Amino acid sequence: MRSAIFNILFAAVLLMSNISSLRAEDLGTESDPPSMGDVPVDGGLSLLLAAGAAYGVRRVRGIRSKSS
Repeated sequence: MRSAIFNILFAAVLLMSNISSLRAEDLGTESDPPSMGDVPVDGGLSLLLAAGAAYGVRRVRGIRSKSS
């Protein structure tokens, strides 16, 4: 039960931390086309890093629990 609550809270924190990097596209006008320079790369990269860290913590906890 405790790990399920932890997983839900962890997922909620991850989702809330990436909301700031989500942006709507600038559609521009006919005389001023939208710029293609703004790409939110950081949102996906931080999600991958967080997933890797969570996987590492899970593996370390699993190894420690087997050796005890």
